[in-house]
Amino acid sequence: PATLAFSTQPSGATAGSSFSTQPMVVIQDLEGGTVTSATDSVTVTITSGTGASGAVLTGTAEASAVNGVATFTDLRIGKAGTGYTLTASSGSLTSAVSSSFDVSAAAASKLVIAGEPSTTAAGEAFGTQPVVQIQDAYGNVITLSAVSVTASITSDTGTSGATLSGSTTVGASSGVATFSGLSIDKAGSGYTLTLSSSGLTSAVTAEFSIL
Repeated sequence: PATLAFSTQPSGATAGSSFSTQPMVVIQDLEGGTVTSATDSVTVTITSGTGASGAVLTGTAEASAVNGVATFTDLRIGKAGTGYTLTASSGSLTSAVSSSFDVSAAAASKLVIAGEPSTTAAGEAFGTQPVVQIQDAYGNVITLSAVSVTASITSDTGTSGATLSGSTTVGASSGVATFSGLSIDKAGSGYTLTLSSSGLTSAVTAEFSIL
């Protein structure tokens, strides 16, 4: 045994799901032949990719070779990105790097506050308007535009009878819904807004006041 090589490349990756094509790594001699007697343990790790920072390779990332071939079955990555590569290593054997592959975001799952509304005077538009991201279950932004998000008042001291005015429903652009012109007509403290969209987990802003 002298070196490792990917005999099957990873591909078809969706965030949080097992790759549709799992990698296989062969243990070779110096001439490139498979060492069928080899039973070495082979480990794979993430080595590059746009978005790979903070990404974690989950599943069984170490496998013992059988007839000189280490087969992986449940590898997955939760963070969407492009140009990922895996490196296979085993003791003193020369490592191997896979071809590049992309990890796409999973299905839209939740709304996440990316910009909070600010304290302002009654009847005036918030100086800072709420911004909401559409994310999958793994925190990846879903670049959808055919999604509408609605804002509503949810808690307060004195919100009884308060009205949220402005464009309370907006469409997302590239996975982000940005509100504009929202205002509340009644002074009070501890206001929060709930941002909701059909089929997705809602998000609630931090508390703010109306003066």
